[in-house]
Amino acid sequence: MQNIVVNDTNRDEFRDRLVRYFTDIIPLPPEVGIEERISEVGMVCVENGRIIGVATIAKVLIRQLGMDMWFYRTRVSPDHRHVDIARSLANDLYAHMDAQYEPGKGMPVGFFYLIEAEVLIRNLPHCVWPTTGAVFIGLDNMGRQRSIKYFTRAMLDDPWETSQRVVRQAVEQPRVM
Repeated sequence: MQNIVVNDTNRDEFRDRLVRYFTDIIPLPPEVGIEERISEVGMVCVENGRIIGVATIAKVLIRQLGMDMWFYRTRVSPDHRHVDIARSLANDLYAHMDAQYEPGKGMPVGFFYLIEAEVLIRNLPHCVWPTTGAVFIGLDNMGRQRSIKYFTRAMLDDPWETSQRVVRQAVEQPRVM
């Protein structure tokens, strides 16, 4: 039986298992520190006491939008990728963070997804993903799909200041559109 567990209160319980998961089961790229990634864990999927999936979030500024979002990542054990664990983690963690969101408090306004798995890109060509409701906003310079999903009560903290910040960033760092 699988359980999806919010990791905000159970981090100590899972720490040793997370270290093992990120070193043995699903190794992280060498440039990513295990402690940093563990601090970003939002949810864990456990089956018979064994971690089989992990969802992480990290606050990032999405320049294209001029606002902060949670950069969402999922890592599912290879022997469980045929199950809907990734979808469950994405939707459950989104729902948890959506409930935590408070307009006007300077919090990230939703989730940002960077899709690089060829199987997903080929098999889910939708502009709005049916499994998560995330909306395609373009490609990055490495050809990865960029998608977002705003929280249900998401608002610009200060719409005028946000627009002016985007203009300043465009002048400071012009981009090819």
